[in-house]
Amino acid sequence: MDERANAPHAIGERLCALMVVRALTVEAVAYATGASKRHVVDWLAGRVTPRRGQINRLANQTGVTLAWIYYGDEGGVLPRTASLLRTALEHNREDPASGGSAGGPE
Repeated sequence: MDERANAPHAIGERLCALMVVRALTVEAVAYATGASKRHVVDWLAGRVTPRRGQINRLANQTGVTLAWIYYGDEGGVLPRTASLLRTALEHNREDPASGGSAGGPE
């Protein structure tokens, strides 16, 4: 597995994609994880790696795994969900202003 897959910016990109696919706001992610909105924004921007306990709650509520959030591993993610997440990631990388980790959905 690519070592860059678990870099904070890559985790932020996957969280942004998850937020797009599940129509989540920063506030909703903060509530689901028990984190502050500021922490969520830092995760999305790739400035900080989220704690596993916080992200585990989000993963359980959104149908993804910790392995997907931290490493991009689609094992355990339903095929339709995985496809939607890949599409959102590709779109965010092509157009970061639309919700990529550079700005993040707010």
